[in-house]
Amino acid sequence: MPLARLEQVAAFVDQNVRSDGSPNFTGLSIGGVALTVTAAELNQWDPSGKVVSAEADLVLTAALHANRIVMANKGDGIAFTLPEAIGSGDLYRIIIGTAIASGALTVTTADTTNADYCGSVLMVDLDAATTAFIAQTVQATGDDVFTMDGDTQGGAHVGLDWVSFLDIATDLWLVAGVSHVPTGSNPATPFSGT
Repeated sequence: MPLARLEQVAAFVDQNVRSDGSPNFTGLSIGGVALTVTAAELNQWDPSGKVVSAEADLVLTAALHANRIVMANKGDGIAFTLPEAIGSGDLYRIIIGTAIASGALTVTTADTTNADYCGSVLMVDLDAATTAFIAQTVQATGDDVFTMDGDTQGGAHVGLDWVSFLDIATDLWLVAGVSHVPTGSNPATPFSGT
């Protein structure tokens, strides 16, 4: 490596590493150009925090839950609240990590006066697994609650039942997912309004 390149690397290390060896994100620069990334933005790209376990009711936030997988690990019901829909493009994915045995998993919009869901969920009726039931909702229906009850609305199958919410516009969430309805039950829409 040429001496000039080694000097550049040494200068980069001097500028971006504290004396204790930890990274200095407050003054990070590359080639003399300062980067304006925040710690929260850097954490969004941290691969070690891509799966979050939820074992109690939870208010989802962009900093801690956007573009990550949230494992719902509470079998007697758990309530999630989405942040305000502002058109950020943030995606919130919730996967059943513990089968819903009683109560229900609910996901409600922060703004229950104005926000709506639009989209669809594929529901597999295990009585007739070759027949799919599509539950859908459209904007302006007032649907702002999504429910899995472990029965007619799915939520009893670990890893197989999931739902995602994409912030596509002010007061609008695009919903997609898959759930499995147990033998002996008939699929029912997971969408409702407050």
